[in-house]
Amino acid sequence: MGRIGSWLPVLVLLCSSPWPSLHGLAAAEDADAEAAEWARVRRHACIVAFNTRRREFKELSSVMAQELHWDILRRAGNPTVCLGEGHRFFFVLFFYSHWRTDSTTADFGACVPSECDGRVVIDEILPAMYHHFFEEHADYRPDGSLDEEHSVQYSFTLKEYRQTSVAGQDDTWDMVSSGLALFVGLPLLCSALAEVLLAVAWCRRLLPSKSKVASPQEASFGGFSDDLPWLLDAFSLRRSWRALCASSPLECADLCWLRVGLTCTLLTLHVTQGSKWRFVDLLERRDPVFYAVRPMALVNDAFILLSAYLCAWSYLRAEAAVQPAAPIVFAAASSLSPPPTAPPAAAPAPAGAGEQPPEKKRGKAKRGQGAAESPSAAEALGGGDDVGGGSGKASAEAAGGDGLQGGSTAGSADAVLPPAPRLGGGGSLALLPARLLRGLRRSLLKYLRQVPLCAFWTWVYLVILPSVPYNMYNHDYPWFGVRWFQQTGKCMSKKWRYSFLLGDIWPLLSGERDPFWFTSNGNPCGNLWNFQLEIQVFTIATSLLALPSVLGATALVAVVAATVHPLLAGAEDWWIPHHARGVAVMLLFLRLLGLPHVSAPPARWRAARLLGTVLVLAAAVLHGVEQGRWLEEYAPGVAERVKREVVLVPALYQALLAMGLALICEGCRARRRLPPDASEVDAATVPRSRGSLGVVLPAGQAEEVAPVAPGTLLCVANKLAFGVNVCHPFVQWYIEAHASLDFRIFTLFSWFGQLLGVASLSLFASALAYVFVQRPWVRLLAVLAGERPKLPRRHGGRASAAAPAPSLD
Repeated sequence: MGRIGSWLPVLVLLCSSPWPSLHGLAAAEDADAEAAEWARVRRHACIVAFNTRRREFKELSSVMAQELHWDILRRAGNPTVCLGEGHRFFFVLFFYSHWRTDSTTADFGACVPSECDGRVVIDEILPAMYHHFFEEHADYRPDGSLDEEHSVQYSFTLKEYRQTSVAGQDDTWDMVSSGLALFVGLPLLCSALAEVLLAVAWCRRLLPSKSKVASPQEASFGGFSDDLPWLLDAFSLRRSWRALCASSPLECADLCWLRVGLTCTLLTLHVTQGSKWRFVDLLERRDPVFYAVRPMALVNDAFILLSAYLCAWSYLRAEAAVQPAAPIVFAAASSLSPPPTAPPAAAPAPAGAGEQPPEKKRGKAKRGQGAAESPSAAEALGGGDDVGGGSGKASAEAAGGDGLQGGSTAGSADAVLPPAPRLGGGGSLALLPARLLRGLRRSLLKYLRQVPLCAFWTWVYLVILPSVPYNMYNHDYPWFGVRWFQQTGKCMSKKWRYSFLLGDIWPLLSGERDPFWFTSNGNPCGNLWNFQLEIQVFTIATSLLALPSVLGATALVAVVAATVHPLLAGAEDWWIPHHARGVAVMLLFLRLLGLPHVSAPPARWRAARLLGTVLVLAAAVLHGVEQGRWLEEYAPGVAERVKREVVLVPALYQALLAMGLALICEGCRARRRLPPDASEVDAATVPRSRGSLGVVLPAGQAEEVAPVAPGTLLCVANKLAFGVNVCHPFVQWYIEAHASLDFRIFTLFSWFGQLLGVASLSLFASALAYVFVQRPWVRLLAVLAGERPKLPRRHGGRASAAAPAPSLD
């Protein structure tokens, strides 16, 4: 009895366990039979509903015209009316193979009854709707039986068009809600807290108080004033909007125009070649507009080359910042010379930059010596370059520069300036590790500037856009058809890798290869491959510039030779050696001419813009003849000879583009020469010149002044250029594949309207992304990367209106 008692709990547990039984198996079989019967009933109901209103469904669907060799008419169908009648509408991708036809794929829209599911549509409805096609492509044996081997082989892929909101889909709501909380909820919450703090500070200011004025630290991290804690300031929508509209004293109007011009060129190229124009193949062969825009494909090379130029400029500024300051001697007779013991006076701020506080007697002398000793977080992010599309920060004066290098300025002839660094790390290898670490840090900060916006638009691309109605099967247009759909699938397969621009780096570190890496330029997510390559170019160029002069020049020559060799061997010029060759040519050109200048170049360099423009136009003509089929009708012999030079012509137009862009950038940064009769110039019209001397010459005694500062609208366009560059493919895809499914007839008016519409919506989306994502997360990542948040300065018990930080983009 004792043994039975010890086993009793086990027996009770086994008896109470859900062991399979004949009753359970019978219940499962009944459930399967019920499901099969329900599927049979639905299939029968679908077929009956289709046969009842067959003509109506065929009128709302596409048509296969036998007299036109089975061409598809009304390819998009009529989804609006179909859904309005309570039916279901599918976009169909039709793959087929038959020995009597060369066609292998077609896409069209089909309206089917609401009782039909996807499997019934594939098996029953579509073969019945287009039975003439299948009967024509069916082969029979002599005995009358169907020859399945030689008959048409086909498959259908369906994508249902639904007019539903993203919030109503359970499978995507989790990712949508988390993204909204991160990119929208956090800025709204911080903005609400910031407004509460500002309201409390305003109320306390109205009340009389005899308490001691709080220090800047107390005011910023616990006290109540116009100053906010750095986290609330970063995510405050009001501060982000103010930063978007405020001009920076480091911006140059000419460089802003260059950046905006490159972005407009890219928009023009994509809208012209990527919109759904009727008879687009014929337009590509005959229309002069399509001929003219083909050389605009060089804008991708221009973005990469511009990033290389800005990398060289930021390297020189960083080296100027760490060099020991040389003694500065001023002429005794000069009325501009400050007393030897007095700190240099602050330069007057340009219009719109905010009033500068007077210098205090302690802790302000270093600020007068140049911003390079303590670069701001915004300027350190990217080393003064731009965050997007290769376009640089429009900075008129380099941080750490003297503001007078390379040009004569009245009243400063007796000044002994610090030696300006040249491109190349000098002859010693001992300083190489320090230079390399500084360069890698600038590259990391540049990466942190770009990745928030790229990750945000990848989230929109992979989560939002696939959840709204669209036609993904229009294979005639690579931006919006099946090829775009295939690219989206490739991006989804490695979404984290590609969202953070690690498509090239991750395989090298982990050894995990992506079979689609080569065919998608290293990143299949929209146009993110360009920004990914830009980060890599900036990092590698920084590493090469850190080498000693001779060793660095030898390395650049080796890069050019290594990238030209595949062309000589007849290999394909894929994107990595192609852009590496252009970057190496630009850096060699800069070394030979001793460029770029650390501070604003002399006024005589403004003439370099004309020469640079001529070189860029020559590169565009060569590219148009080789790649754009120029001169094929009017000078076929010349066009054929140019195309035969598969090595010389690509290398030549790359070299022309690199040299021309370098000269244009130097000319845009150059100072302006005042008219000879300008004895007095209003201080508000002459921008200040900030440099390591901390001295601004009066306008009446100066021959050259700083470049023109951009206006408000140009400053806003300059800051939004990176966002427009990132988001415009997704905006254009939404317009073409979601909002407008019909084809358009190409005219100059419709082309301009299409361009204006895409540009306007892209600008609006970029402004929202700047306020909610770009500025907040860039400032947050800057602090996490080691940059100390700048505390507000107070004078006389009131917060001063500090000058705006350099542009974040």
